[in-house]
Amino acid sequence: MPTDESSAPLGSAPSISVVIPCLDEAATIETCVRRAIDVLARNGWHGEVVVVDNGSSDDSAALAEAAGARFAGPAHRLGPIG
Repeated sequence: MPTDESSAPLGSAPSISVVIPCLDEAATIETCVRRAIDVLARNGWHGEVVVVDNGSSDDSAALAEAAGARFAGPAHRLGPIG
């Protein structure tokens, strides 16, 4: 979420993107997303939760979106680096 911090009024809540990497995390992704959203809300921070997937073969994407996250992922699994 791009922002121009120099134009934000002093004392205003920051804009934050919480980015969660994901690969076949259907068992835990909903809890992670909900906890991140809760931390933003409890602190009065304006932000978003983005789940970045590397080609999950389970329901991670649907579960992340249902829990309130934006979902981003490649069309195919990228695999390990190096």
